[in-house]
Amino acid sequence: MHTLLVVLHVLVVVIVIGPAMLYPFTALKAFEGQKADELSQIGRWTMIFNGLTLVAALVGVFAALTADTNIFGEVWMIIASTLYVLALINGIGLLPMIMANAAKTLRNGEGQMDADRISQKKGQIMGFAAANAVFYILITVLMTWQP
Repeated sequence: MHTLLVVLHVLVVVIVIGPAMLYPFTALKAFEGQKADELSQIGRWTMIFNGLTLVAALVGVFAALTADTNIFGEVWMIIASTLYVLALINGIGLLPMIMANAAKTLRNGEGQMDADRISQKKGQIMGFAAANAVFYILITVLMTWQP
């Protein structure tokens, strides 16, 4: 049973974490093209994919519960779990909100924004998208390496 749960966990991670980690970067192109509707859609999909990572986490918890040893007290597991909570907050709450705000700004300003405002919005999207990617990369390293 443990092996089946581990395989299922890895399969769900491969399917869901990639889009959750990389899809927010497509928002930059939509923002540069001043496509507010596309930017809103990317924000929604970012929230959905990051929400689906909960399935991977739950399957991982069940796999850990069926293991021969208790790994929940291991330092690498505590660090990875903390990073996951941060990634979840970023991916479900902050990134979609920033993208929705940028889309709203595009709609209200009808595409007319000064260079400073464009730079600020792009920086916010890029910064939070990069943080999300770093969180998931570190989690993946910790989960596979298990130092």
